[in-house]
Amino acid sequence: MKRLISAILALMLLVSCAAFAETAMPISEDGASLSIFVTLDGKASVSLSSLEENLTMQYYEELSGVDVEWQHPSSANTLGEAVNLLLASGELPDLIFNITYGSENLDTLIENEMILDLTDLIPQYAPNLNALLEEHPEIRSQITTYDGHIGLMPGMRLDEPTRYFESFIIREDWLEKLGLEYPTTTEQWYEVLKAFKTQDPNGNGEDDELPFVANTNEEMGVYRLSALWGFNGCFYKQYATSVRDGKIVFAVDAPEFDAWVTEMAKWYAEGLIDPEYVSTDATAWKEKTLTDRTGAFYGKMNGGIGTLLGAYDYEAGDPNFSLTPVPYATCEDGKSYDFYSQEIYDGEGCAISASCKDVETAMRWVDYLYSPEGQIMASFGVEGETFEFDENGVPDYTSMITEAEGLSLVQAIAKYSLGGIAPRMLNDTYYWNRVMATEQQRRVYPTVSVSTTERKTPQHLTYSQDDASRLTSLMSDIGTYYRENLNAFIMGTRSLDELEDFRKTLHEQMNLDEAIGLMQASYEAYLQK
Repeated sequence: MKRLISAILALMLLVSCAAFAETAMPISEDGASLSIFVTLDGKASVSLSSLEENLTMQYYEELSGVDVEWQHPSSANTLGEAVNLLLASGELPDLIFNITYGSENLDTLIENEMILDLTDLIPQYAPNLNALLEEHPEIRSQITTYDGHIGLMPGMRLDEPTRYFESFIIREDWLEKLGLEYPTTTEQWYEVLKAFKTQDPNGNGEDDELPFVANTNEEMGVYRLSALWGFNGCFYKQYATSVRDGKIVFAVDAPEFDAWVTEMAKWYAEGLIDPEYVSTDATAWKEKTLTDRTGAFYGKMNGGIGTLLGAYDYEAGDPNFSLTPVPYATCEDGKSYDFYSQEIYDGEGCAISASCKDVETAMRWVDYLYSPEGQIMASFGVEGETFEFDENGVPDYTSMITEAEGLSLVQAIAKYSLGGIAPRMLNDTYYWNRVMATEQQRRVYPTVSVSTTERKTPQHLTYSQDDASRLTSLMSDIGTYYRENLNAFIMGTRSLDELEDFRKTLHEQMNLDEAIGLMQASYEAYLQK
């Protein structure tokens, strides 16, 4: 049966090729060249100083006949700062990757003739991307700006499993040791965390367990717990909003908000939440987990489970150490709610600068990466060197990658291919399955995908430039006030009796209604696309 399924998948891949008008190779026969701005991902920068040294990009230069000049931003700047500096310089390369600007910013760049509107160019010069947009109209609606432009050739997650790579994660061996089941309700979450705190699951005879630890800060930790109550309280995810009966609802107005804050204050007072949850960074979170103090956290499958399982000292520590994703809690209506999985458009893409002198070559160079062959090349590299197809037509890495000295799997993949890094355009199931190296990591898809996204605010709402500016200004102040006071309620420095005053201040003094009104108008326009 496994061979039959694999054979069917391979056949589907071959058949899908017929649906694409693949860019013929070579793209250029007269020595064309392109300049490309793209961040050098941290997984690649441990072994490369430029993608010029990347084996797959060297192969693609020969295959396409296009010479590439790579421009990588300095690590001293954030990606956003680097892109802003590039655009302000006025000296633009042909292709600009890692663009994550919102719709209104893309409209501005197009109006100021810094990047091209690709709406009419995609059908001419990007047949593979155009075929995908025809097959998946939701992608077109997500990448179309407020003013009706397409400013990016988008990064995408076409295969559903690739949209799931983070969740709540728990010490599986602690559950087994204490005879506990995976928590599936908020009451069970409390019981499990209380047992972690009081029953010494790390076995050292000390009261040093931290049942729930923040990963990086409160946004990646405690605020995500709101999902277990059926709403989104995480501000940097769609401004802590959810959709209820067709309306955008800010966290404080969710029916479950007061119950959630009250429970968080209880958990904090009883030591079930790490007292350092506001200030914990990634280094401290890993240290607490690798020293057998962390019981649960919110995190990613590779940077969380994969990294920690690989770094744990099983000889000196607990030989049964294991982490596993756990489902979102079932709410009173019998449903569990997912607010944090990725959408089919992953929010990044490639812009063509208005100064590009050979638009056709530039777009065809990117477009090949959307073809079935280009997709495999990007994720797996060069056949016969970095990967081989198995008897069922499934690609897998060779020892050049799997046995690369001194590099983790994802670092080796990024050294020799574009797997997991830009300028790859499609995240595919073959790659997802391969980098989800452990059984625990692969559980995330069946664990999280059963939850509904019906209350999730869409990631790609669009605004006019004026509305976007106003919303950003309002939410900057609202976000600061929201986080500061929410932490005060949880830590007990502000009385829970003042929750209604907190809510009134947001509405009556901080213009929350105006901000939500802007989001509501954008949401209704989104539904009409």
